[in-house]
Formats: sequence, structure tokens, C-alpha cells
Amino acid sequence: MNNQIKPTLENKAEIVNKWLIDNGVKINNKLIKIVYLGKENNFEQTENTTTTPTTTSERINDSIVSGLGVISLKELKVDDIVAKIPKSIILSIHTSSISNILEKYKIENNIGTSIALIHEASLGEQSKWYGYISSLPRKVDVPILWDSESRKLLKGTAIEDVLNDDDILINQVYADVIVATLSKNHPEIFGDKELYSLENFKIANSIISSRAFCVDSYHGDSLVPLADIFNHQTAREHVHIESNGDVCNKCGSIKTCKHRKVVTQHTVTSTKGKRIHKVAGIPSSKKHIHKGNCCSTTTKKNNNNNEEEDKDTIIEEDDEHLYIKVVKGVGANKEVYNTYGDHDNSILFSKYGFLEMDNPCDRLSIDKQLVDKELELVGAENQITRMDLFNRISFYAEMFDIDSRNNHAIENDGRLDDALVCSVGIALAPQSIFQGWKSMSEHKREKYFEQLEAEDIVKQSQLVRNTLLSILNKLFSNYDNVTTIEQDQEKLLTLTNQREIIAQSLKICEKTLINKSINYYKNL
Repeated sequence: MNNQIKPTLENKAEIVNKWLIDNGVKINNKLIKIVYLGKENNFEQTENTTTTPTTTSERINDSIVSGLGVISLKELKVDDIVAKIPKSIILSIHTSSISNILEKYKIENNIGTSIALIHEASLGEQSKWYGYISSLPRKVDVPILWDSESRKLLKGTAIEDVLNDDDILINQVYADVIVATLSKNHPEIFGDKELYSLENFKIANSIISSRAFCVDSYHGDSLVPLADIFNHQTAREHVHIESNGDVCNKCGSIKTCKHRKVVTQHTVTSTKGKRIHKVAGIPSSKKHIHKGNCCSTTTKKNNNNNEEEDKDTIIEEDDEHLYIKVVKGVGANKEVYNTYGDHDNSILFSKYGFLEMDNPCDRLSIDKQLVDKELELVGAENQITRMDLFNRISFYAEMFDIDSRNNHAIENDGRLDDALVCSVGIALAPQSIFQGWKSMSEHKREKYFEQLEAEDIVKQSQLVRNTLLSILNKLFSNYDNVTTIEQDQEKLLTLTNQREIIAQSLKICEKTLINKSINYYKNL
């Protein structure tokens, strides 16, 4: 986004470390260290990443382990505080040098922060964040930046439809915000069409989408220096980023200000409105241009005055800082991970540019249209008209949340979501049983369905079982080349292009879930 000479990856760690120290970040240098994660790593990576990839999981991990990360210098214990970051150095819509313009037009969240990043990067050394921005990747290779030829690699995957929606959204935002508003009204700042091109906006948005944190209700999605260097592991993270989330929505102050009065509470007993918020490193977007996710948690001050603390020790206070705290112990000389949230691989890939072959939160979305088409086909074969199906789905909507049919998926254990199984069960139930449900009193009907298990619906109806299996088989056949998982894994080992590697890995993950689900319902 600018023409400055980029530092090498090896130098980035030194550059950003100096910038952090110069700008008031305190790092416990006895506990952690910022490093370049290259193939010449001389430290242990946790979990299943090795320097010589031999398995599918190791191969995909090896392809994404590139850039900066954080390692432990000694054993880290739960509640250790490894760093303290002043909120004054975060890059947000309220701290950028164009904050007055962003605030004037109420350009918020990842859109505003993306524009702020382009502007600050264009300033070079004149920007307060020059050293930090120099450490950022040139771009994050998320699918929205892929060309049409590369996108063909994703045919049949859950990313395909999401990517089309993302294209429409970001093009519209660019036209409305940058072209029609900022460039038109402030040409002296936003008039450079090359700098504020659609491509640069997409690149900036990819960086924000993959790195920003929801700091609090005032700053929103923001770049948090140091916090964004920790890499991700789903549900296996070692640290959380915490801050005082009880701030003024208008000025960001944690204290009494002209906008509000703060009443100090020494004890927090409610789960609502807690003063300390955990920032789960989830960077932001559309339905899922997902970013910062602030979750509440309590913190404790270290009041042990009997032990003399050395200069590296960090004491947690209720102030305008963010703290990086250990939540799971990790041994010495290993990579230390944060989490961007419990996301499935389609979200990890579309927003952060990577995926996990062993993701414990992986799931595969199923398009409602695929389900409805199958219901029409099976209904026609079993004397159930389209009007009958409509009435039965309407009956389902009376009993349950109709929006639940928009979130069908295969869960990580292979089970289909209850809404899918239940709606198929109602749609294909014998007429006598369906009429029996309708004739029940509302109370009796509610009690009946509350006690009904999804597995029982499948066990009691071979038609429902076969329909679910047909949906799963058609889902499997959506991929461009119908190959077995074993064939896909063999092909993966021959690939060298990173886009081909991650696209092939995504297909393997999705097909594995489909196969797991097929086997589950066959044997239920």
C-alpha cells in the first residue's frame, strides 16, 4: 500500500519489538520472545507442527507457518501476565490521524479501520504506527483476493457461495464509502485513485479481517500491536487478551467523564456488565467478515506485596491497558498461541487465510435449497405434494424457529443439526402421524416434540434415513472431481503451490465430515 522498502521477515521481529518498547508496551522478556517463524526454527512448535511435514495435518500447518510468532522462554503458568499494552497505541477509527473524518461519516468497524490502515501506511515514517505497520504482512492471502483461475480450486466447497457474497458486499462498500463519500468530499486525502483503489481496499480489509480485535465498545475492531503476533489454535490456546471493557461509548474513558458517571464496584457477582472484558482475538466482516468478539471475564490484581517483583514482572491493574494473560500452561521453548474464536475451517480460511486439519470446531454448512430439492423429489415419489410439503414446513415453523432452517450443517461428530433432521422427519411423516400431531393440544404437542430425540426420528423411519443419506451423497458429489479422500490425500503430498495446498486441504476436511456423517446415519 506504499512504496517503502519492506524489511525482511528476520528483521521484522527486531523492528516491531523496538517500536513496541518505544511506545510503552511492556513485555516480560523472561517469559516470551517475538521471533520469525521460518523453516530454520530452533524451537519446538506445539501440537502437531514439525519441521519435516509427513502427514496431511503437518503439511498444511507447514504451509501457513510463515511470519512472526511468539515463543516461550521458560515454562508459562496459568495467570502469568506476559505483556501489557496501552490502549493509546492501538490503531482504530478513533486513534488514526483521520479519525475526525471517519467519525464524521460514522465509518466504523473493519471498514473504518481498513481505511485508517491505508492512510497511515501511505504516511510512511510520518505515521505514529510506522514501525508497527512495517511488521505487517503485505497482504493476507484470503480467497477474496484470489483470481478467477485460483477460485476454480474451491469449486464445490462451502467457501464458494460465501465468496460470491463477499465480493458483492466489498464492492458495494467501496463504491459507497470510498468513491461516493470520501473521495468526493475529501479529494485532498482520498483523491489518489491508485492508493485508494479497490484492490488496496481489499488488501487492507484482508489484513484487518485477519488481525483486528474488538477492544471495547468505543474502539471497536482495532489493530492491537503485539496481540496480533500470537498465532491461532482453535480451543487449544495458551493466552487471552484482556482489558477493561466498561468504557464510555462516546470517548472511551474508563473513568467518570462528561458523558457518564462511574460507580466503583469492588465485587462483581453478575455475568452481565462485568467491568473486565476478555478480547477473544477474533478479527471482523459481513455476516462473517468476523472480527473482534468481546467476551466478559473477571480479572484479579496481584496484591502480593510480600514478594519483591523484578523489572520484568507485570502487575495487572484496572486501567487503560490490555493484558496478555496465560490461560493454559505451556512448556519452555514452544510457540505460544492465542485464539481467534471457535471457528470452522470455512471461516478460518475465508477470513484469516488458513485452516486446521484437526480443527475440533469444524463443521460443514448445508444449503437449505439442497434439502428442499431433495424433499420435493422424495415427496413426489411418496405421494406428498408440494402443497403438502409447504404445509408441513409451515407446521415446523409454528413449532420451532423457522430461521433454524438457514443454518443446517454437519457437526464435528458427524451428526446433522437437529433442525435438519426434525424438519425432514415432519415433512416425510406418514399422513396419519402428521394428522395426529396436528390434532394434539398445543401443550401436548410441545411436550411430545421436546422429548423427541433427532436420532429417534431417523431410527423410526427408513425414508428419513435414506433422504438424509441422499442429501449427504449429493453434497459429496458437488466437488469438481469426485475422488476418494485417500486419493485427495495422495494428491496433496504432490502439490507445491500454496493455494492448491490449502484448497485441497479444505476439500479433504469437508469430505471427511461428509463421510463421517454418512457412516453415522448408516449405522444408527
